[in-house]
Amino acid sequence: MLTLSPADAEKVIRLSEERPDQDGRNVGHTISRHIAISKLGLMTRMDAGPGRHDTKAIFWRSAFLDVASAADVLSRAITSLANHPFVSGFSRRPEGEFLIADAEVGQFWCRDQRGRFPAELVHVYARKMAARPSGLHLITLFPVIKL
Repeated sequence: MLTLSPADAEKVIRLSEERPDQDGRNVGHTISRHIAISKLGLMTRMDAGPGRHDTKAIFWRSAFLDVASAADVLSRAITSLANHPFVSGFSRRPEGEFLIADAEVGQFWCRDQRGRFPAELVHVYARKMAARPSGLHLITLFPVIKL
């Protein structure tokens, strides 16, 4: 079973950022697009309207407060997904398998161009990759705000 402490989750986030997965296609971008994004960047997203995420609309104007809070949320997301086959059978999953899931993580704080607000749902997009800390390459992690 895959488990991540907040400290391990922070390593996964930092060491996946701007690095591709084993196929060279899926570059980690949690920090650049979902933590370090400026208020102006968030306003631009707000002006663009709702994004699309699978079959449900999301409002993609939010970001994490900082790397530490995103790491705590990633740790909680993996715990929340304990029954997901990717997480529960992680050691037996083949190299390169993807985890694409929404996770209820309990309340955490995120931000938009106006300030801070609570959220409870995140989207996790990761891939099993032995060369990354805890064997996980994080492509992205972001708050999901239901419309």
